[in-house]
Amino acid sequence: MGLLYLLQNRLIFHPESEMMEPAYFGLAGIEEVSYLAEDGLRLTSWFSPSRPNEPTIIFFHGNAGNLSHRGGRMKEAQEAGLGMLLVGYRGYGKSEGAPDEEGLYRDARAALAYLRARPEVDTRKLVYFGESLGCAVALDLAVTDPPAAIILEAPFSSMREEAAAVFPWLPTSLLLRSRFENEKKASRVRSPALVVHGRRDEVVPFELGKKVFAALAGKKRFFELDCHHNDIPEAGGNEYREAWVRFVRQNAGARDP
Repeated sequence: MGLLYLLQNRLIFHPESEMMEPAYFGLAGIEEVSYLAEDGLRLTSWFSPSRPNEPTIIFFHGNAGNLSHRGGRMKEAQEAGLGMLLVGYRGYGKSEGAPDEEGLYRDARAALAYLRARPEVDTRKLVYFGESLGCAVALDLAVTDPPAAIILEAPFSSMREEAAAVFPWLPTSLLLRSRFENEKKASRVRSPALVVHGRRDEVVPFELGKKVFAALAGKKRFFELDCHHNDIPEAGGNEYREAWVRFVRQNAGARDP
């Protein structure tokens, strides 16, 4: 129990510093950009511009690896003509610092501020896209700065319930410093939402994703897949890719495809 309390950030966050190259994913025209968080840490992200008048996605990845391991998601956005900022969290990839809950929320606000400073980005057409732990980051930002739409892949209701599912024999609710109250925050989000979850998810139980979906206050859709936690893009294939792109276009003011 003492080790769990002291080392919980190491259990939650699994950053990698070694970055993959955009060319590995067939990406072109990618900018490696840097900007400062509120507490002065320099963050490094990837930016791909949209076609004229198209939406831009802020992508918040999960707890492991770094932004470069999500180059495939940026490739999907590029092929659809959508812009994307792949956010580099503190302590991940080339970004400074070490990750914690409040730090990731600061990183999200810094990413939004960066896009607002780019004249070619229409901030009325921003979509937040969260993956696993990144859902918590997307939801926190959506409460204070509502997007045109939000996509949540494999969200969990709270770190308390997630930890209880992983360590059912420990009193995790008494030990956790990180709360990630996603279900509560979802009840304050009125942006159109698409929630995606695999029925056989072994990391974030399917039921926790359903709780987040139920709490969302606005127009919403649940996309259910017969897959695990880390194979959503592969399992969903073209059907899922076309569904989330269509969702972005319908709700972020894009022209018809």
